[in-house]
Amino acid sequence: MQCHNKVLIVSNDYDIIQILREILLTKNLHIDISSTLTKISNDYCLIIIGPDMAQDEVIEYLRGLRGILPNFLFLENENSFNLEYVSCKCKRLALPMEIFYLEDYVDSLLALHHYS
Repeated sequence: MQCHNKVLIVSNDYDIIQILREILLTKNLHIDISSTLTKISNDYCLIIIGPDMAQDEVIEYLRGLRGILPNFLFLENENSFNLEYVSCKCKRLALPMEIFYLEDYVDSLLALHHYS
């Protein structure tokens, strides 16, 4: 499978995973779900980090990645607004207020990766 068809969701939040799965399945994408950071790699076109992931652990793990990083979407809550950007190809979405824009954010990040 080519990387431009693969999306990774990193979260333990069942509701967020289900919402994302519904959106991503309509785009004919291969979806992997992980409750840990260890699956994060350059093999994905988009990696979505759930608001339940510890931000300091996420940043530390991402600093260790080498090569061209994929696109990232960080889903944030009131406890994670100071998360720093790790790539010029990432966006942050504040939950719960921006949940209705989730599909637009995903579409814009997939467009950056030349998804069609």
